[in-house]
Amino acid sequence: MLIPRSYIESLVRSDMSTVDVVSRNQAKIRALLRSLARNTASLVTNKTLADGTAISAEQDEVLAQRTIVSYLNSLKRLYVLDEIPAWSPEMRAKIRLRVTPKRQLVDPSLAAAAMNADNEMLMRDLKTLGLLFEVLCLRDLLVYAQANDSVVNHYLDSTGLDVDAVIESPGGGWAAFEIRLGDAQVDEAARKLVRLREKIVGVGNRPPLCLGVIVGVGAVSHRRDDGIFVIPIDLLGA
Repeated sequence: MLIPRSYIESLVRSDMSTVDVVSRNQAKIRALLRSLARNTASLVTNKTLADGTAISAEQDEVLAQRTIVSYLNSLKRLYVLDEIPAWSPEMRAKIRLRVTPKRQLVDPSLAAAAMNADNEMLMRDLKTLGLLFEVLCLRDLLVYAQANDSVVNHYLDSTGLDVDAVIESPGGGWAAFEIRLGDAQVDEAARKLVRLREKIVGVGNRPPLCLGVIVGVGAVSHRRDDGIFVIPIDLLGA
């Protein structure tokens, strides 16, 4: 953890000011990084990010919206912040798609460092650990997709159906993945992927090239009867 914590300190003390050639408030940078870490891999608005940046004991001093936008742009220029855009397939039915991007620090170790989290804390907070695992998987999917001239999106529609990652190739082929920390959550994730397949194919679009659940522990790689692949993280790049 020394390396990511040192990198966070570098961002706070110099990098954020250097990239824009303007002096930045270190306390505000630190507060924004902490808020981003707490809301990592989530569909979070700038207002929600601002609400998580209170830097006074009274919790009434938060970053202004204009400051949030400026700081986020700086983090993107420094390649510290990833935005996972919403997938917009050709839809011929009346399904309203949400367009808010997911935001995450580029590596889960940076999010852990920004929250000052250690192993013991994360093992007590499996929800946060699960979100950091999602960032880990999305980081790898972004690398693999870029190497194959493809893009990574997420999916969310007005019915509440959300899918963690949809990879789309230039020709329009697509694959979708749900990310779960443990094997016990595979059934629920697979049901969401089946719903997505039925919804997209049902309005005349091509079927997916692959649907999979990426898991962290307790699973063996296999293909389920419903066609969903179960993929342990250590086999993701195979």
